Amino acid sequence: MEVENNFVNFDGSFNSNNLTVLLEKYLSYKYFVENSNSWRYQKVSGGYSNTLVKATNVLTNKTFLIRLFGSYTSSPEIINKINLINIYLGENKMGPKLYGVFPKGTIEEFLPGRCLTRKELHSYNITEQIGYHMGQIHQLELPFIKSPTFWDDVEEWLNKLQKEEEKILQFYDKSKNKCDDETLSQKIGFKVKRIEESGNSFLQIYIQPALFSSTKTIPETTSVKELREEFELILSKMNKSKCPIVFCHNDLHEGNIMYDEDKNTILPIDYEYSSYNYRGFDFAQTLNHYAWEYAATNKFGYNIFLDEYPNTQQLEIFFKNYKKTNNTTSSVEELINESILFKEIPHFVWCIWGLEKHFSLLCEQKTELSNVSSSFDRLSLYYYYKNNSHNC
Repeated sequence: MEVENNFVNFDGSFNSNNLTVLLEKYLSYKYFVENSNSWRYQKVSGGYSNTLVKATNVLTNKTFLIRLFGSYTSSPEIINKINLINIYLGENKMGPKLYGVFPKGTIEEFLPGRCLTRKELHSYNITEQIGYHMGQIHQLELPFIKSPTFWDDVEEWLNKLQKEEEKILQFYDKSKNKCDDETLSQKIGFKVKRIEESGNSFLQIYIQPALFSSTKTIPETTSVKELREEFELILSKMNKSKCPIVFCHNDLHEGNIMYDEDKNTILPIDYEYSSYNYRGFDFAQTLNHYAWEYAATNKFGYNIFLDEYPNTQQLEIFFKNYKKTNNTTSSVEELINESILFKEIPHFVWCIWGLEKHFSLLCEQKTELSNVSSSFDRLSLYYYYKNNSHNC
């Protein structure tokens, strides 16, 4: 295995020798001294898709950020896209300067600060800044296909989910692994029922949210087929919306926004999922996180505060500052309506993402099961908002 693929030891600690070799390969000699043991490595919080490493030279006091890509960024196409975006952002002072690009990550300028918290999103000053930064992002002209290719990724997650379901069913249909639905549910990690239809079998999945409950109409069950049908309805709705297609972050939430407390400034980070997309999706994705908290301290690792979705005053502040970048002729009211039209859609997207990750772990026969309860809460919120939708 090449050194560039081996930065984290089996126990989760960092491989200091390999990280130092990496820095020596990519950084100018002006950042080094004779003593190669002068580098110290520390994990940085945030980076939900990546591992972030703060590298500090104790003799020169120079600090850099090493970003190690996660599983989503494993393909060369995605890595090339991310690197191109990061170079562009760095050159336009919308992101950290890039010092090195290697197959499994990047070496970047270390920016002081920390990730925002969900509660801090509600600060009017922070809301102003997020709105303005999103306006800047939507102005970017990058050399990518100018159609909403993000949905190709979501469709691929659905395709993987279907293949993984088939693999799981084949495994448990073998005589030595045969089991009833109750046992199968225990092995999968949530309640399912095996259904036979026209010679094929599939899983009926019971929607069991952990935190969200509602008297509104939320289906009791779903299936991969029904999720795919819902996906097609979403595509049709977005296409009919006539919402502009712009370059979008697609995953801008509190954990992907750096906050410099000394300067009281923010900076969006982590563009792994970015692409050209419907503008309204980006609005909804960010505004939904005023009510959905990542990295919560409860046992689920997330939390829901449904009554804390931005009120009218907050939405007006957000979009007034969005318009300060002069990238749209839409009125504040039209932008608010656009965000509401797309409100439920991000919850569907991240439900699919979470289910696919869970099924992928099952196929790899790994013991850790992640994202499942959040997927059902996401799906429940999708139906909740869909059944209470407001149209532009």
